[in-house]
Amino acid sequence: MAPLPPGRGTARRSRRSRDELRTRLLAAARELLAVRGNARATTREIARRAGVVEPTLFRHFGSKAGLLEAVLIESSGDLLDAMSGSLERDFEQMPWPHCARQWVAMTCDWLEANRETLASLLATPDARTAPARRLPRLLHGLFLRLQTLAQSGQSDGIGADPQAFAANMLRIRLTFGLIISSVLLEDWLFATPQQRPSRERLLEVLTRFIVGGWARAAPRPAGASRRARRPRSR
Repeated sequence: MAPLPPGRGTARRSRRSRDELRTRLLAAARELLAVRGNARATTREIARRAGVVEPTLFRHFGSKAGLLEAVLIESSGDLLDAMSGSLERDFEQMPWPHCARQWVAMTCDWLEANRETLASLLATPDARTAPARRLPRLLHGLFLRLQTLAQSGQSDGIGADPQAFAANMLRIRLTFGLIISSVLLEDWLFATPQQRPSRERLLEVLTRFIVGGWARAAPRPAGASRRARRPRSR
């Protein structure tokens, strides 16, 4: 085997070493965050669990907020992979309402699991820069995936009309916003345990927002009749 050019093998090992360190730090962060929560899990403890010194963590992620974002990004990718596989499989065999409920349930579960991380990121001073730069791109990928699945349902009338389809995609995005608010702002929306709905009830209502309002035809402009009026002959 021919020897590598000077410095090439070192650069490759260095890249691999950086990737391995990043993977270890993310794994350590996820483990410690699950046990201690964001507030009590310090960067020093996370670094120690990963087997590195604290400055190494900051070199990779810049700050604790940067680390939390990376953890959330990684988790979002896992959600997207799981959701894509599940919906693609179910969409061929199950009716649209079942697929919609499945999407709502998986999204709720992901938000519940990452509630504290999301809340912490939104509370940081750079919340408008770091998370707003990368996380929406992953969510956009999810919405595009749902769009592809919806287009495959044209035999049921879904996506057959461009205007109706655009309205449906907007409805999916807005429903995602409803899911986020129902999880992150649960204490605001439901001040007492008596007001708080069960998980099944919440899934039922959120699913209805998608299925019940799913547009199958473009709305007619206000005042328009089913048939175009012909001008009267004089």
